[in-house]
Amino acid sequence: MEKIRRTDFCVSSKKREQDSIVVDGERIVISSLIKGNPLVLWNIIHTKGSETSLVRIAYAKLKEAVAKIDPTLVEKVNKEHEQNKSRRKIAVELKNGTLKTSKSHFRKINP
Repeated sequence: MEKIRRTDFCVSSKKREQDSIVVDGERIVISSLIKGNPLVLWNIIHTKGSETSLVRIAYAKLKEAVAKIDPTLVEKVNKEHEQNKSRRKIAVELKNGTLKTSKSHFRKINP
């Protein structure tokens, strides 16, 4: 009978603090990266095409650590996140036909 590993039951692909990732060919625990070198982990997560993501609690700790070092990085990501949320809202309103009506969240759209 095959031995069942804990990862076989994993529902989410998001990493937790006790999980590890490979950085420069070396496995490092995420919590130690957050404490020791958060910018490395931040850059891994925020590179285009990266499949690495963290659970909310770990990401909040990482965000807090990066904000102490370089708050402009956090502001940039927050701005991009808000823009993506707005694009999704516009797409939904366009699909539902509520764009440019009194029910719309967007009263005026700049070209």
